[in-house]
Amino acid sequence: MNRNILTDFSALFIIGTNMVPLGGVLFFHWSLFEVVLTYWAETIIVFFYTHLKLLKLKGPLHLLAIPFSCFFWYGFITIHLFLICGLFGPHGIKFNHHGLWMSFWPGNLLDYISWDMLTAIFCLFLSHGAEFILNFLGKKQYLADSAKDIQNNFVYRIMIMQFTLIIGGWLILLFKAPVWGLAVLVMIKITADLHAYNKHQNLFYA
Repeated sequence: MNRNILTDFSALFIIGTNMVPLGGVLFFHWSLFEVVLTYWAETIIVFFYTHLKLLKLKGPLHLLAIPFSCFFWYGFITIHLFLICGLFGPHGIKFNHHGLWMSFWPGNLLDYISWDMLTAIFCLFLSHGAEFILNFLGKKQYLADSAKDIQNNFVYRIMIMQFTLIIGGWLILLFKAPVWGLAVLVMIKITADLHAYNKHQNLFYA
């Protein structure tokens, strides 16, 4: 069943929190790297809440699966971070050389994370938390969702989000359109988030 997402509190929360990076672009002169890095951190947030949902469905037994999932997705977010730093990162960023698992993590990454970036990441954390509390728990969505539905939605949402960021960021570099291009990128990201959210909610309300 199609719903008006503009009357959905969680959807409005998604829009509002995604506007924080837009504020960073317009008022704090964020670079493309800062925007994409902020949204890269959202991957970890989505991963966290996905496992909270699976814990609700499967119970404590799911704790045994979390280390294996962390092992797999660690590789994904690490390679993705490497691509972000390589494509959009500043020239001064440095990579560690302490074995395979940390070689793709910039040793001075924290030097490029500002307090306004941390605020934006925290807002994204609250947004996903609102969706978890209001819909998954509050509306008892866990009664209709299966573990497979949750895992598929996680993969779909992550792939759409990261594809949007990489392609959008590359186009901004190609056409050299920093300010308005970043604003458009944020709006595309909001659209992709709402599409993924609405797709999952329509399955629940069907």
